[in-house]
Amino acid sequence: LGDMVRAGFVFAFIHVALWFDEAVCRPYQIHVATTGNDWNAGTHEKPVQTLQGATGVVRKLVSEGLPAGGIEVIIHEGMYQVNNVQMDAAHSGNEGSPIVYKPYPGERVQLHGGWRLEGWQRDKRSPAGKLWSTRLPLARIEEHDLDFAEIFCTHRPMTPARYPNSGWAYVLDTPPKEQFNQFWYSGYSNGQNWLPGQARICGYLYWDFMFQCSNIKESLGQAERGDQTWPEGATGLLTAPEPSYGYRPGGRFFIQNSEKELDMPEEYFLDRESGEVLFWPPEEIADTLPESDVFLSWSEKAVTITRARHITFQDLEF
Repeated sequence: LGDMVRAGFVFAFIHVALWFDEAVCRPYQIHVATTGNDWNAGTHEKPVQTLQGATGVVRKLVSEGLPAGGIEVIIHEGMYQVNNVQMDAAHSGNEGSPIVYKPYPGERVQLHGGWRLEGWQRDKRSPAGKLWSTRLPLARIEEHDLDFAEIFCTHRPMTPARYPNSGWAYVLDTPPKEQFNQFWYSGYSNGQNWLPGQARICGYLYWDFMFQCSNIKESLGQAERGDQTWPEGATGLLTAPEPSYGYRPGGRFFIQNSEKELDMPEEYFLDRESGEVLFWPPEEIADTLPESDVFLSWSEKAVTITRARHITFQDLEF
């Protein structure tokens, strides 16, 4: 009987030891949820709300002594705004105790650098009722460079209203070298619709391996030609800031962010001066846009990591 008691005691001791070892090596979990609050501790019951809030908890834990099993930042389903979240050595793990950012099992997490567009109204300038409009807060226009901001809807990037709707337009001819920043094109006679300060020209304008994009400085259509002498077949003259290599006949391009070219679903126009947004939404949300997730991206950096080690991002969508 004594041997049986001793054997039972040894078994129980080993079982407890294994359980204790597993508990010690289990990662410490910090939970993030859209319904959370960054003043919370980051537990499953009281999650933080942002990635920034989670990094604050990580920093505190690392300063107090990194848990033996490392740290898992468990992010629950939803879309989260991230704007240059900072991580440095104070947020680091080590080889045996890494810091891992990942979704809650089976859930989808999207991290975006922008803000949700709200206040949508049917736009009266659209006779068919296809367009919606809203306006960005003035403070955000002043704080951020909107030149290359993009709109995302239904988890996909939308298209700045463009000409042509697909494919390319082509450089017809170029003036003498002293007009290094101009070229003629053909096939479109309403170039006056491409407003300076709003519309951009993008394409392979000289070398086929170099994509360039810049704001339009001046655009003349047939109506503005006057008594100027244009090459045969030219229907417009476009002026933009001097590109790196100029333009060449046959160079391909498209025009984007022109209000007059807003003519099909999934296109938008962003007035970078007034902050007005005109949008022709995808067909599946044509009547429910105000309840849909539409985001304007503007952040140049989502996350900045400096001199940090053993940090992993797993199965997250940026």
